[in-house]
Amino acid sequence: AGRVHITQSAMSRNLAALRELVGDPLLIRGPGGMRLTPRAQALMAPLELGLRQLQRALGQETGFEPGTSGRRFTLAMGDFVAVLVMPPLLQRLRTLAPGLRIDVTPIDRRRNLELLESGEQDLAVGVRFEAATGLVITPQIGQRFVCAVRQGHPEIQGSLSLEQYERWPHALIGSGRDAEAVVDAALRKLGRARTVAVRVPYFLAAPVMVAASDLILTVAQLVAEHFARTHPLQVLPPPIELPPFGIDLAWHERFERDPGHRWLRAQVTAVLQGFARG
Repeated sequence: AGRVHITQSAMSRNLAALRELVGDPLLIRGPGGMRLTPRAQALMAPLELGLRQLQRALGQETGFEPGTSGRRFTLAMGDFVAVLVMPPLLQRLRTLAPGLRIDVTPIDRRRNLELLESGEQDLAVGVRFEAATGLVITPQIGQRFVCAVRQGHPEIQGSLSLEQYERWPHALIGSGRDAEAVVDAALRKLGRARTVAVRVPYFLAAPVMVAASDLILTVAQLVAEHFARTHPLQVLPPPIELPPFGIDLAWHERFERDPGHRWLRAQVTAVLQGFARG
């Protein structure tokens, strides 16, 4: 009873239950105290083997060998984050884990916690995840807002004034009212407002549309600079003060110690930190 940290009476009840289960007294009183019955002695060897296996199972993590694993992981991210993250991640996996399989799926903000907790999604990469019990959120890339307008814009060249920002129409990435919150809240503090001429849910579409129009797009610096390398865009500081934000990595604490999950988190983190440095 002392060795297993229970009371003597509790041990007596356990012994009684074992006797009923096995159909044998197991321990009987003898000249030197309690003695094992032949049935109990016959059980000793297989039980010791089973207990050793159980100790190994509980004391060691299930291994993960990336070089030979065919495990499938699901990553939740938006279209631009996928364009940013997946090419360098796939390059790493091609060398380190060629058998690994990756599914990319959109982020569902309403079910984010549920999907990560159930394991339907392994990792989520995005902006401003809502904190929740069990959700682990790690900042990866610090970002600021910039404005993108086309080169050859009829009025905006090299700088953007508040008056121009208010007067010219805007493109907005997002489909809900939350998409407007940051910019329009800042404008309201100044007694100003903007006109949103086009809403589009795709990060990959908005900069291309702006490059072919006179619209203004307020967007993350990474997005604007990426498209400015391939499209005729000017990247300009916004004429209003907007708070910085970050691209974060999120997962559920259920999988915190899972070796394969932990390995994949390290690979995604390495890719994101590469962008943070660059």
